[in-house]
Parts: sequence; structure tokens; C-alpha cells
Amino acid sequence: MAALAIYDVAPVPERLIAWALFAGVIAGIALDCACLRHWIARFYGAGWAALIPLYLACSVVAVASCMGLPLGNLALGTLAGIYAGRRERHRSAAAPDPGRLTRHVALFTATVTGLESFAIGLLALREHKSLQLMAGITGTSEATLGGVVGSGIIAILSFIVAAFQFVCTRTAARLAAGRSVKSQARS
Repeated sequence: MAALAIYDVAPVPERLIAWALFAGVIAGIALDCACLRHWIARFYGAGWAALIPLYLACSVVAVASCMGLPLGNLALGTLAGIYAGRRERHRSAAAPDPGRLTRHVALFTATVTGLESFAIGLLALREHKSLQLMAGITGTSEATLGGVVGSGIIAILSFIVAAFQFVCTRTAARLAAGRSVKSQARS
């Protein structure tokens, strides 16, 4: 209604706009009260065929948004862990192994983050400035880093990032599921 008044499509009094706003808020609250449990059950029951492509698409956006740094993927993987933990909590009666979903999601997010980090690292080896920086840090020549040695360093760093992603995702899932992080070491 406000758009009709703003763009002079129809003369709508301000009092009517305010009443329409309050009616919409009340209708939204009533809809939430009536349907929220059903929506939550469907949200945590979403199929993997939809969730995996969604995660991969968001992961590519996270890499692009952070210009190749894995920070966006680390945050995204942690959110996936929170989702897995909450999903596990909502479906706890039906799950025979409570940590299975957590392990699978953590392994998946770590693999995606590690592979994307490795690919970005290999691209960085083609940039002169990146090679200069790495040569200054490692104390080697740029020619050495451009070959197998540089690829090996990128592989090791990608593995470290993937391991960190695994820990972040698994810890977030455990906390969201209501299990203690100390019990994580046992399973």
C-alpha cells in the first residue's frame, strides 16, 4: 500500500498504511504460531540431494567473496556443522549412531574446503607477487617454488586448512546437538 501512495498510483491515506502494516504483522505472527513446528521439521528433514548442491554453490560464493582466502568457507562449514547438530537433535530418536551425521558433514566440509584451498593455492603459484611473498617467507627462490616444492607446500597448507575445517564443523555440530565437546575426543 505504501508503494501505491509513494508512486502516486492511488491515493492511500497514511492511517490505512499503518493499519495494513499491523494487520500484516499480526497475520505473520499467527502464521508462525500455526506452522512453525511443521516448517522446522521440514527444514531439518531436507534431503541431501538439495543440501549438497546448495552447500557447494555457497562455497564457491564464499571463495569468491573472500578473494580466495578460506575464511568464508570456514564460516560456511561451521554453519553446516550447526545445521547438522540441530538436525541430529531434532531427529535424535530415529538416529542409531548420534555422531555419524556429524562425522560425515565434517568430512564433507573439510574435503570441499581443502580442495578449494588447494585449487586457489595452485592459482596463486602462477602469480609473480605470490611467488615473491612465498620465497621471502621460505627463504627459497621463486623458480623452486614454481615447481613441485611450491605445489607440495600448497598441499600441506590445504591439508591443515581442511583439518581445521573438520574440527570447526564437528565442534559446532556437537555444541548444536547439545553434546559436550569433551566427549568428542572419545568418539
